[in-house]
Amino acid sequence: MCKLIVSAILAATAVGCGGEFILTVPDAVSAAGADVPVTVRLQRHEFWRMTDALEDAALRMCVMAPGDDAPMSCQRAAYTHSDGYATALLPAIGAPGRYALSVCHQDTQGDEVCRTGRCYVLEPSRLAVVVDWEAVEDADDAREAAESLSRLAAGGVRILYAADDAAGEPDTAHAHLATAGLPDGPVLSWGRRRDWLGRERSVTGSLPTAKKRLAGLVVAVGVEDDFLRAAAELHLAAIEVSPDAAGWSDFADRVTGSPLMGEQDFSAVTADVVRQQLGR
Repeated sequence: MCKLIVSAILAATAVGCGGEFILTVPDAVSAAGADVPVTVRLQRHEFWRMTDALEDAALRMCVMAPGDDAPMSCQRAAYTHSDGYATALLPAIGAPGRYALSVCHQDTQGDEVCRTGRCYVLEPSRLAVVVDWEAVEDADDAREAAESLSRLAAGGVRILYAADDAAGEPDTAHAHLATAGLPDGPVLSWGRRRDWLGRERSVTGSLPTAKKRLAGLVVAVGVEDDFLRAAAELHLAAIEVSPDAAGWSDFADRVTGSPLMGEQDFSAVTADVVRQQLGR
């Protein structure tokens, strides 16, 4: 996780008169035919002080047509909050696939920054598994998991990933997936909302949103107790895996050999049912 956090600070920037813009565009995920929730963050790194979040800054967002530089008639604008985050709902996209997500900001001085992120539009009824990023972040661990997760993906299972922060710079996270031979998929975020006493409350981030939008997202697999506990709170079947090739292969065998592979309607499939079908 440390190398991804560091890489976030090195995100693509644009130099302005008073410093550099830092625009982070995490992966966006939605179901085909549903509005696309997009959350981004804009900061400015001043040369003489720490990076600041920019408030009330206008951002332009749009999803680009595949193989084209033209927006898909779904351009939206949003303003950042005090923490630098801005959210918007982009109009629904009917066809599943991975699209380019373009986000731009220009200030009153004419300084501009643009980033291109990823927008995953997924089939809501397709079986999906979310993988704890901690289980595949290390290069050796990723190689142990790559063959089994690729086997699941080839068999029609959608693979997603979830990190306990914004996963650093998205391009770095996806470069890691490609280098390790892991299946392509959105890298989601998850965290904890805390009360004024610092006590953990509800799970936050893009993982809860994805769970609500994707009925087929019913399985979470990982090695860290914190992630598995959060997944269970989101009513996912949280499966602990042994972090070696044999452990991942056993998990893949359980999934491919279960009735989940032929399930067409996950609306009534509970976490308890999934655990029973996976023999856990």
